Amino acid sequence: MVTSLLALTLLASAARAGEPALLKDIKVEGRRVVLKLSRPSAFRSKAEADPPKLSITFSDTDIVGDEKDIALTRGMARWVSSSRAEEGGVPATRVTVHLDSARDYAPVWSGNDLVLEFKGPPPDDAEPAEEAPKAKPAAKAAAPKAAPKRSFRVQLGSFPEEAEAQKLKGEAAPQLGGVEVLKAEVGGKTFYRVSMGPYPTRAAAAAALKKAADAGRQGIVTKD
Repeated sequence: MVTSLLALTLLASAARAGEPALLKDIKVEGRRVVLKLSRPSAFRSKAEADPPKLSITFSDTDIVGDEKDIALTRGMARWVSSSRAEEGGVPATRVTVHLDSARDYAPVWSGNDLVLEFKGPPPDDAEPAEEAPKAKPAAKAAAPKAAPKRSFRVQLGSFPEEAEAQKLKGEAAPQLGGVEVLKAEVGGKTFYRVSMGPYPTRAAAAAALKKAADAGRQGIVTKD
């Protein structure tokens, strides 16, 4: 699994007409995130493992209208945001895709759209596929054992140093309550995650995520 990636794509065919390219919209379609631009634009990408996310930075690109902040409760992409930046006096646009787990991906241009297709098995909360009707068994089968319950959390941040995590906890706890620091091992490295929860359902965690967003805090829903 690729945990970090820095790619630079230069598009010689995209003529610079004096005006920056424009990010017009963002669409989340299953395992794909589609970035809709006015024309292809040079970009670089960076993937991180904890928390799992992918950052795409377009050079000489602005955003149509307001910056976007899309929160999702299921699927590979859990939260997608766009923000304006500047590099050497030239406008730039950064799109961040927070993921359910670290994933490989393939960026492909389709006309003026940059399509990010994420790889790997679907997440646990993906929509189940429909099954063909099964024949009625001759004898009554034993009831299957219930799957172990898994709880959900809202992760507000993840840091390699515990002091940084404790600082964020101290800032967020008076606003949100029930904030704690959890130690996690990822790829042989130790991280300290600032979390709210646990919550019994994804819907309850999504409600807590909205509460955090209303208080000016960013986060993602994770599963224990």
